[in-house]
Amino acid sequence: MAQDDWDRSNHEDIVGVLYDFSATYMLHVDLRPSNVIRAPSDTQECKVHKRVHKWNTIDFAWSTVDASGPKDEAKYALICKLQSAKWKNRYWYAAERRA
Repeated sequence: MAQDDWDRSNHEDIVGVLYDFSATYMLHVDLRPSNVIRAPSDTQECKVHKRVHKWNTIDFAWSTVDASGPKDEAKYALICKLQSAKWKNRYWYAAERRA
């Protein structure tokens, strides 16, 4: 993401993607810069955000998905918190300080 690190909208877009994962009770365990890529030109519109995300994540080998069912706010909040912690870890620190 080198030069793109400076654009705050890129961070917001990636956070949006992560919250989409959280809404399905999925935790991307291996979130790091090499697993965040530009979305291909044929990416479909996000049903939640009503727009096409600029970024995609890859490498879901270590991801965890919990069973879906009735909306569980506590589970959703926990997954969002864990997802956010991954996004704020040491891999992204330099980018956050420049933004």
